[in-house]
Amino acid sequence: MNNLNQLILSFDYEQNFKNLDFYVSRSNMHVFNLINNWSKKNEKFLNIVGEKFCGKSHLISIFLEKNKGLKINSSKLNDDF
Repeated sequence: MNNLNQLILSFDYEQNFKNLDFYVSRSNMHVFNLINNWSKKNEKFLNIVGEKFCGKSHLISIFLEKNKGLKINSSKLNDDF
């Protein structure tokens, strides 16, 4: 075996962002619990921030599905909004 280059494998899968497909770790457990215990009486909005590919979009999808939320793209925000 002389060629030790890595091969890129292409897996055909559908990205679905469902609650059951989210991996909860120590770094995201707080926001995952917050989403699952959301109280519309006490909280008016949720802002999820983090590094690229940390799971923000997945968490937002879970939140929107559970709470009938509204997603606003930051590029649309201005003083008139």
